[in-house]
Amino acid sequence: MDGHHSAETWYATKHGLGPTLSIALGGNAVIALIFGEYLNRLFWHITRAEVSPDGIPQWAIKLTAIAAIVLVTLLCVGTQRLGTHTAVVFTAVKASSR
Repeated sequence: MDGHHSAETWYATKHGLGPTLSIALGGNAVIALIFGEYLNRLFWHITRAEVSPDGIPQWAIKLTAIAAIVLVTLLCVGTQRLGTHTAVVFTAVKASSR
């Protein structure tokens, strides 16, 4: 291969794959943060009588989101079928918190 071909490959990878991965991973991060907020609202309302929407600390939401991503990643790495069932459980938790 000549240098020109590798430059084209680098450009295509940088401007094609990079933004695509950023959008996909960014979307997953947003979903995890929303899940973290729902789960924390559920727990905070169970433990306290009155909680304002802004009363939940941001660090708790972010920590829950990170834990959810790690848990889902480990479950998906373990077995593909278990990961699918886990997604259903997380969706049920989210739906029950409304």
